[in-house]
Amino acid sequence: MLERQHRVFPATAWWIGMLLIVLCAGALRYTGMTFSLPYIDHVDEASYNIAARMVIDSGSAMPIGMHGYPPGIVAVNQIFIRLFHDAATPPGTILPLVRFVSVTFSVGCVIAIGLLAFRVVSPLAGWIAAGAWTIAPVIVEHSRYGTADNFVTFFALMALFLTLSGTRFDRNELINGGLLAVILAILFKYQAIFILPLVLAIPLYRLLDHTIPRARVIRTTGTHLVILALFAVWLVLLFPALEATRSPDWTAATERLGFPTLDELIANGRVTLNALAPDWVWWVDWIGIALFLLRPLRKQIDALALAAVALAALAWLVGISFYGSLGTQQFRQFIALGAFLEVLRAVGLAGWALAIVLVVARGMTPARRTWVALASAAFVGLGTLLLTFSDVTGSIANAQEHTLPDRRNDLAAYFDGTLEGGRVIATTENHKTFNRSWGGYAGRDVFPLEAITSVEMQPLDEWRAAGVRYAIVPYYTLELMQTAARTGEAIENRVTTNLVTTITPDLLDSLLLLKTYPPSPDHRGPNMAVFSLQPMSQTFDGTIGTIGVVGYDLDGLDNGAIAPGASLDLRLYWRADAPTAGDYAVFNHLVGADGTLIAQADGDPLPGGRGTSAWDDPDETLISRDFALTIPDDAPPGDYTLQSGFYRRDDGERLTTADGADHLVIADVRID
Repeated sequence: MLERQHRVFPATAWWIGMLLIVLCAGALRYTGMTFSLPYIDHVDEASYNIAARMVIDSGSAMPIGMHGYPPGIVAVNQIFIRLFHDAATPPGTILPLVRFVSVTFSVGCVIAIGLLAFRVVSPLAGWIAAGAWTIAPVIVEHSRYGTADNFVTFFALMALFLTLSGTRFDRNELINGGLLAVILAILFKYQAIFILPLVLAIPLYRLLDHTIPRARVIRTTGTHLVILALFAVWLVLLFPALEATRSPDWTAATERLGFPTLDELIANGRVTLNALAPDWVWWVDWIGIALFLLRPLRKQIDALALAAVALAALAWLVGISFYGSLGTQQFRQFIALGAFLEVLRAVGLAGWALAIVLVVARGMTPARRTWVALASAAFVGLGTLLLTFSDVTGSIANAQEHTLPDRRNDLAAYFDGTLEGGRVIATTENHKTFNRSWGGYAGRDVFPLEAITSVEMQPLDEWRAAGVRYAIVPYYTLELMQTAARTGEAIENRVTTNLVTTITPDLLDSLLLLKTYPPSPDHRGPNMAVFSLQPMSQTFDGTIGTIGVVGYDLDGLDNGAIAPGASLDLRLYWRADAPTAGDYAVFNHLVGADGTLIAQADGDPLPGGRGTSAWDDPDETLISRDFALTIPDDAPPGDYTLQSGFYRRDDGERLTTADGADHLVIADVRID
């Protein structure tokens, strides 16, 4: 396992070990694969999905600027939409299938990175590289998205492995496979074009071997150049690749495009290195690679393959750095670079294992030397595992966290089942929660996003004048509101790094808190609070069954009186201590002193149809649908009472108050 093997593919024993690594990789990646759905967590997932739907419907994704985007991931979405999409649902309903394929390619990357490390130095290096890639938390985190990153990384790794293998063993079918792999990589992400020169140049190394006919090598290269020329014509002229920057979430605007500076290269390189291992670990690895300069170890490494991997890493780094310093939030642009660096890291560790054998086994018999080699491999392998144990625990925690329900789905279900449609302001975490296409919202009502902002950014009257009905704020903002109200002092709220707002003591009382989603170990997604920008006009204190009436709005009265033929508009506010046993309808009756029913408005309590058996949050304030009670034209003048209560439709049973009444008197009304 330590010695370089002169064969195209590893032996059976290596594949058995790789199978165990792949099973671990699959467990970490497939677990939580459908996280967040039906809410679409990553904006790119939605973009690819909508682009695929547009291509099917109209032949082009030009309306959203995706017509020039690398077509690979859009085509994957397109296949599943054609085969499995129900047109009555958002296109994002097929995302579980897209993610499954993407995760499968992520698992495939584990095999590909192992093969490439094997090609460079030894089977042990292949295991180390595959194992490290399997448990790297940042890689596990990015593995579950239905984006292009897993695909392009797999094809880039395989392009290099196949090209190097075909060159070393003079097998044109492998070299052709390498060319096909790099073309597929480019179709998923244009940055892969930076390793294309390597895939073209490496096979020319065979010209140095006089046993290989030069004419065949040159003919193969010429054929590849023709294929690439035709591919380039299609990509640039027929498929509008040059218009890719019109897409809604392109990595960087073209105005940032420029030859990278040394500082930008270093910054982007450090983003990748720091995400995979601490600095001291990389220094150990670099020293391990340097050990191959020792004469006894030189023949244990494929210098061409090592140079190719190093140049591929450099090419990818330079390619992505044309857009400047991207930072950790754009780490997915660095994943292929990270894979090449992980191969180099494994090569360095294999160098240490070989160096141990060189020192310890000097002068030993071949049999003892074999045992020392096995012990050295075990020592390096177990040492690597112990040093990366935090990666193991971190990736397991990541997998478990992705099995938790996303609160944005809870929020969407709450809005759709509880609230009347209306405009919303929210911070970034909920900027697409109610977007049917980009967020996967499939509800019946509409909640347009007015602005991505915080509620205190401008006076409430201005929000109300703009038609805004609801505000979704981070939970910590609610806590700041409560503190300001309690202390009577204004508090700064750091909305973003560059934006600081002021929360005044009266803000909390100027809003109506509807529902909170406090921190919870049983959920993922943002902690938040939901407000109505319209507080109830009248408070009330009454309980019927488990349901408390805490306020109401009553329009249509003039000094407590209403004329025949006019209408009373009633909205009730409830808070339930516990769900009811079965769903109850609400009745609102205008009754005379003798019990005569003059007007009524009955029906489901909430506009979204959420039944009282689901009123399970005692801290939640529920706003009723609007009820209109029309006064008959011949209604006798006099004093009346507006009564409200709950009844079951199946048997007429009513909820009762503590003193046995089957209704609450909400207000007195006089008909003139």
